[in-house]
Amino acid sequence: MAAFNSSSAGADTAAGALGRSGSSAECDRLTHIVWWTLKPEAEGHTALENAEIIRKGLYALRGVVPSLKGIRLSLECLPSCTESVDLVLMTEHDNTEGLVAYAAHPEHRKVAEYIGKVATSRRALDFNCA
Repeated sequence: MAAFNSSSAGADTAAGALGRSGSSAECDRLTHIVWWTLKPEAEGHTALENAEIIRKGLYALRGVVPSLKGIRLSLECLPSCTESVDLVLMTEHDNTEGLVAYAAHPEHRKVAEYIGKVATSRRALDFNCA
């Protein structure tokens, strides 16, 4: 679970790396992309079953986490993908503070805790969109 126990800290680090809060006039939304590789079997499920459990859990955050303005997930990566990926997440937030609030939300933490049990790797990318 070590890869997931500092989500809000990771968002704070991302804010520092961006050098701005994400609320500047030239920024429309902050985009958060995460992709995971899952263990072949964990928590009594296959990787595909766990990806579906995670997908449902993350989509259930719509309307629950106020700072979550958009969410998309995929279990299917194209052959051109250069990473071993089982699940990809993209969320949108008004600013960095919204991303931090999303990461710290108790319902998100529940999903993140499950992911920590079934994932072998996690990669993330946060950026401001104009």
